[in-house]
Amino acid sequence: MPNFLTLGELKGRLHITFDDDDGELAGYLAAAESYLGDPQNGILHRPVVAQEFTETFAGFAEVQLAFPDEVSGVSVTYADAEGVEQTLPEGFALADGRLMPAPGATWPRARRVTVTYTAGWKPGQVPRAICEAGYFIARSFYEQGDKIDPERFRSVVAIKVAGFRRATL
Repeated sequence: MPNFLTLGELKGRLHITFDDDDGELAGYLAAAESYLGDPQNGILHRPVVAQEFTETFAGFAEVQLAFPDEVSGVSVTYADAEGVEQTLPEGFALADGRLMPAPGATWPRARRVTVTYTAGWKPGQVPRAICEAGYFIARSFYEQGDKIDPERFRSVVAIKVAGFRRATL
């Protein structure tokens, strides 16, 4: 089931009023969403729809979130010097995906730091340009099938998502 693209909008763009191709269209929408928004393998290299991630680091100085855009709901736990699990209280900040101590504070000694966070846009807040790229992809699959011109396809999608694509690290 698509997460940020809708079957109704795609059918409207294609001027389809029947339900016979709904399964096929839903598959194209899911493929388009994956092509764009799969955090590890999608062309944007970031989650589009909000999802939770948990990452573990050797210490506080090592924290660099894999998906630092549109981050919310951050919680941090760590194993202290004795190996006892602790929860980091509020008073930290994120700057470009790096965990920063509160002004004037220092990090406690830690053997391991675990950060749980949500990254991606909330439903209904995905930028329109990303949605437009998704509908273009799904429409291309439906109308052209295996006759898609790969160069045109890639360039149109790249233009539509310019500014949202994250450089890989």
